[in-house]
Amino acid sequence: MKKVLYGQIKVSELGQFAKIELNVNGHIKTIEYKTKAGLFSESTEALCAAALLPGMINNLPIQLHGKISPQFFESLDEIQAIFHEFRPRLSPVQFLGLTQVDMTPPIERRVGVFFSAGIDSFFTFLKRQDEITDLILVRGFDIPNQEIELLEQVSKVVHQIAESFGKRVLEIESNIRSVLEPQIPWIYGFGPALVSVGHLLSAHFSRLYIAAGHMQDEILPAGSHPRIDPLWSTEHLEFIHDGLEATRLQKIALISEYDLALKTLRVCYLNPNGAYNCCRCEKCLRTMIGLQLVGALERCTTFDEKLDPSRVARLELTNGDARIYAKQNFRALQASGAYPELEAALQTALERPAWKLHLKKSMRKAYARIFPRSRFK
Repeated sequence: MKKVLYGQIKVSELGQFAKIELNVNGHIKTIEYKTKAGLFSESTEALCAAALLPGMINNLPIQLHGKISPQFFESLDEIQAIFHEFRPRLSPVQFLGLTQVDMTPPIERRVGVFFSAGIDSFFTFLKRQDEITDLILVRGFDIPNQEIELLEQVSKVVHQIAESFGKRVLEIESNIRSVLEPQIPWIYGFGPALVSVGHLLSAHFSRLYIAAGHMQDEILPAGSHPRIDPLWSTEHLEFIHDGLEATRLQKIALISEYDLALKTLRVCYLNPNGAYNCCRCEKCLRTMIGLQLVGALERCTTFDEKLDPSRVARLELTNGDARIYAKQNFRALQASGAYPELEAALQTALERPAWKLHLKKSMRKAYARIFPRSRFK
C-alpha cells in the first residue's frame, strides 16, 4: 500500500477551538488553535497549509477530504515549486481527495494584520491604519506558549495599541511551531503557519496583511515571501505581503512619529528572563541603532539600557538577515557622520572573518547536542 500523509480538521461548534491531525507514517501530529473570539470555521485551505511542509519534507502524497477553493487548489503546485527552489529537501507532492467548489463569501469583511508590535508589523499597521480593522496576535509563534508572563505583557500592549487606534484585537494560541519545527526550520514554517490561522478566520475576513521583513531587492528565501503569500489567497480571502518598498530605517522613521509605538515597540526574540527587549541581542541592537539614527532612541522606553558600541562590535553576524540589516545601518551611519564610535563598532562586526563565526557556531551546535537544553521546554 502506497504511503500517504493523512490529514483531517475539526472545529468546535462555537468556533473557539480547531484541531488538525496529521498521520505521518503512522505518527499522529496534532496541531491545535484556540481563540476566545469564536471566529473559527472549518477550512480545508487551513488544513492544506498546515499539512504542506510535513508532506513535502517526508515526500508523502497528502490525502485529505473536503471542499476547496479552485483558486487556492490551482496555486498549490506553484507554492510547492517555490518552496522546493528555496529548500531542495522539500519535495513537491500530490494532494488527493479534494473537491473544488465555489466558496461562500465571508459573513463579514474585516481586514487584519498579523501583529507582534515589532518593526515590520507596526509599519504595515500604521501605514494602513484606515483600512485595517483587527490586530491579530498569535501566541506560540515568536514567544513560546509556556512563557505566560511575557505573553500576557505583550497581550496587554497590543490591546493598548488597538484601543488607542479604535481597532479590535484577535488573540489566537497555537502549538503549530512545536509540531513543525523538529523537521522544518521555523524560517520556512512560519509562513504556512500564519496562512493556516488566516484561513480558519475566512468566514469573517476578506483581506489579511503579512508584514515584509525586507525590501524587494534584499529578499531571502523564507516561508513568508512576496512570491508565496499571495498564492494562498482564495476568491474571497486575499493574503498580501506588505512593506517591500521601505528600508528598516524608513520603517523606524514612521514608527518614531507615534509616541505610543515608541512606548510599546517589541523586537527581541531571545527574551532572557522574560525581558520585553533585552537590549543585547542582534535584533535589539540593530533596532537601537536605527532609533538612534532617527533621533528616537531616548523616547523609546521599551529599551531600558544605553546603546553600547562595545556590544555592537561583538555582534556575530552569521546569517543573511543580520548582515543585510547591519549593512543598511552602517551605510546610514556613514552618511550621518554623527556617531563615529558606533560606526567603527559596526564596521568591526561586519569585518569579522566569516570562518571564525561559522567555527564558533559549529562549536555551539556541537555543545548543544551534547548538553541539550530547549528554550521551548
